[in-house]
Amino acid sequence: MVYFGGEVEIKKIEPILKSTDKFNLIPNNIKPLVKEDFKSRKITSVIIDEKFIIVKSDSHTVIYYKDTLIYESFKPRGKDFQKINNRIEEVIADDLKYGDLSNKEIFNINKFYTNWIDELIFTYTKYGKDILGLNFKAMANIFSISSKEMRDTVQDMIDKFLLGNCKSYSNNFLTNNVKLNDKFKNYHKEIERLLNSKLIEHKGNLFRLEAKKKNTITISSRYDGEFQKLVEDTINKPAFTGFKNMTNGLKIAINGVWGCRVKVKNYRIINNNFYKGIIEHNLYDNFGLNKDDMNLSNINKKIYMNNFVEGLIQKNIPIVRLAFDDWFVLQRSKKLHEKIRNSNELPPKPFIVDMNIEEKFCFRN
Repeated sequence: MVYFGGEVEIKKIEPILKSTDKFNLIPNNIKPLVKEDFKSRKITSVIIDEKFIIVKSDSHTVIYYKDTLIYESFKPRGKDFQKINNRIEEVIADDLKYGDLSNKEIFNINKFYTNWIDELIFTYTKYGKDILGLNFKAMANIFSISSKEMRDTVQDMIDKFLLGNCKSYSNNFLTNNVKLNDKFKNYHKEIERLLNSKLIEHKGNLFRLEAKKKNTITISSRYDGEFQKLVEDTINKPAFTGFKNMTNGLKIAINGVWGCRVKVKNYRIINNNFYKGIIEHNLYDNFGLNKDDMNLSNINKKIYMNNFVEGLIQKNIPIVRLAFDDWFVLQRSKKLHEKIRNSNELPPKPFIVDMNIEEKFCFRN
């Protein structure tokens, strides 16, 4: 039996049972979709394949697909790649490392830190861990000045960082702000436009757009696939830049996402006329600092980029610089982490931020 103009051949088919209730043949996860699509129509046949299910009535045919990954960015969740001995090796992302740098290594990054580590150790010894994040929190307040809810969210992220027991973080308010942001909307619109175009080109055959992991990873790609390549070549990951994001908390909370995955869920072809489903975006980022973040010229760029309000910047430059210094040393100083552990506490630790967003689509063939 062949569908989609001969493009997909069903190799494994369960017999079409002559049951009075064909609905019982349908897997439970598909049943809500079948109810939505068929309503009161009587189901006359059910064909079950490994990757899709075909359900028919006298006047209605719907093909239900297995959820399918169509794109994943180069950097995996929480990981990066390095070329080691002519091989591409997976390593932990630098901004997720913690307690890994000696005093000398930190001084080599920025001579300004010569006394900073000892000052933070003195502060911790005298006042405890809670006091260590004050500069960090003050900076976060500056960069979330236009949104009380995001200000509270970023403060919560900093608290989790200081507690040192958070591996991954998600927050409904943060995710919703990303979903409603123009930067994400533009990214989603481009993904949706390409998906519409390619599904029509391939007569709805979602299999043709599946992203498949490569046997050999290159320096720029981990997956093969027509849609994968198209996104890699034409669409940039969301980056929350600009004045609005400088003041609403998204820049300090996320800035540019580390990576993203795009999956098509609940996809079905209705009467060969409509392609319907959900685009699921999984955006992930690392709430931490890497060595390049602490180059003084990079800090200045972070402060001044996007023509941020001159008066606010001039007033708060000391707090911003102190906060970045605190953040980096709190995260990366081996000496400070040893001191905190010796006091039977967990040292500060960066974490992964996850944002899962779903958007429905319905394209006409």
